[in-house]
Amino acid sequence: MPSGFSRSFREELARVENKQQCCRLAVAAGLMHTAGSFLIRGGATESERYEVRLETTIQAGAKLAYSVFKAYGAEGELVARREPRFQHRLVYEVRLKGDPPTLQALNEMGVLSDRFELIQGISRRLIKKGCCRSAFLRGCLIGAGSANAPQREAHLEITTPHHAFAADLAALLHVVVGHVATRNRLAARRQDRQHGLHAATFRAFGRRTLASRHA
Repeated sequence: MPSGFSRSFREELARVENKQQCCRLAVAAGLMHTAGSFLIRGGATESERYEVRLETTIQAGAKLAYSVFKAYGAEGELVARREPRFQHRLVYEVRLKGDPPTLQALNEMGVLSDRFELIQGISRRLIKKGCCRSAFLRGCLIGAGSANAPQREAHLEITTPHHAFAADLAALLHVVVGHVATRNRLAARRQDRQHGLHAATFRAFGRRTLASRHA
């Protein structure tokens, strides 16, 4: 669970005004990559077959992502619920039908390919401009960032279950801030190590952590 300072800085980042639409899209893309889920449920139509969810404890972040999807014409809802764990904290959840507007938004965010395949890396077209690079990183930090308070040694982390995304994110952070390293943190479960980790298992038992340190 993020510390009080981590939560505060994520809330502050979520309140940053994004004046350009490209930056709003980039923030939402960062949130989707780090806090979103694309679910395949089966069904006759796209809206029945797919579902998109985004969960965060940062209300402003959830509202921003929801507004971006709604601008494309996506159908869904933004709900708040109490999580039984972590002292019944409030979690804000964006739930969207997998209809064409939602899929189009995901495609333009660089989350979904034209063939409806998940893209684990970062779309180069999304971060061509400096403002969009910063906006994308803000979205990643809002979705999965943690940091030490200023009184301690500076330490910033963004956690993701995907190797390709972690590598791209490290490269992007190196361009923007420098001094970046990645490391694996896997649960010590021999069976998982022997048989490899598919996506769902990696989320449950493994983490790819991107850390940025400054002396």
